[in-house]
Amino acid sequence: MIKKTSFIALFCIISAALPSVLRPVNLEALNASVRSVNTLVMYQDDGIVDISATIEWSVSGGEMHAFVYQGEKDIISFDSQKCWVDIPGSRRLPLVISKLGKDEYDIVIADGQGFSGTGFFVLHYQARVPVGLTVAGKSDTSAPAGVYFFFNWGPPDWEYNLALRITTIVFPINIPLSADIQPGTSLGPVSGDGVSPIIKELGLLTEPFVNQQNKIDWCAIPIEDGKNYFTLSFFQENVPPRSPQRLQFYLNAESPPVMAGLGISEEDLSDARSGGGSGKFSANNRTRGEPRRFPISPLVLFAGGILGLLAYRRKLKAFPAISALLEEIRWAGDAWDAPKIQAGSYQVPGKIPGIFILWR
Repeated sequence: MIKKTSFIALFCIISAALPSVLRPVNLEALNASVRSVNTLVMYQDDGIVDISATIEWSVSGGEMHAFVYQGEKDIISFDSQKCWVDIPGSRRLPLVISKLGKDEYDIVIADGQGFSGTGFFVLHYQARVPVGLTVAGKSDTSAPAGVYFFFNWGPPDWEYNLALRITTIVFPINIPLSADIQPGTSLGPVSGDGVSPIIKELGLLTEPFVNQQNKIDWCAIPIEDGKNYFTLSFFQENVPPRSPQRLQFYLNAESPPVMAGLGISEEDLSDARSGGGSGKFSANNRTRGEPRRFPISPLVLFAGGILGLLAYRRKLKAFPAISALLEEIRWAGDAWDAPKIQAGSYQVPGKIPGIFILWR
């Protein structure tokens, strides 16, 4: 959950340090809320991800100076050079970020500055997320038997009603595209009639609640090394306060492109099948060194944010459903009765054996 910093406490602290800069603010009249959140997740290696979150705040009745970012469980570090707030007047202000608690961070606009109106906070950080390998058997699942890579994470929830929330996840799995397909465009449904052979090869499966709570799209985003990386987008409108967006899905770990992209070896697969603990994806072998990095094309940030920012800024007044642009998108989640590993199987710890968690 995200909550605003106590502005009275923050005002007192900053006023003591910078008495000549700040002016008194009518704190009781201040009205600040989050309207949209757009999160881009770049999977690196071994459960380590780069996250860029764009948070749209609406402020009236005074100036906003800070808020508390809470709920991301395992942040490694923030990249201060890529953290800022864009405010009215085409101004970009730096941020000062300090840790308050286990998963709480104080996000403060530098030099005692503030704003009123609409501001877009951009937070860029590296974190660990729960991933690993699990085995689906014939008796306890409706999915094909085999070893699956699982991803089980969600962005922080907010105490405000969100008009729009989009989370885009990019995996370093190369997707071959024909010359007539533009990178970054929707490639159609991920299940049911008309599903791409690429999706079948990757073996994408989800838990039912993911399909029920999100509209889902996929594409291939170009990277500077000439490859196009597999990308999933999860879209929600009119999100109630404190509603999580838990994203739990699976890829066929025995698929050659998945093995190559995620660095899964035959030894890892063998360890998962046998329930051993010596493989790379075992909880007993957590790699904490420098993760593999891949160069990011500017189009990655564009594709990750185009729906969240451009489409949202062009919405009609009073937060109606996003119109024209989103209407043209073939959201796979609209009529998706997806296959599953086992409904709710990972919501109860220990219910299914053979799960190897990298980061919890």
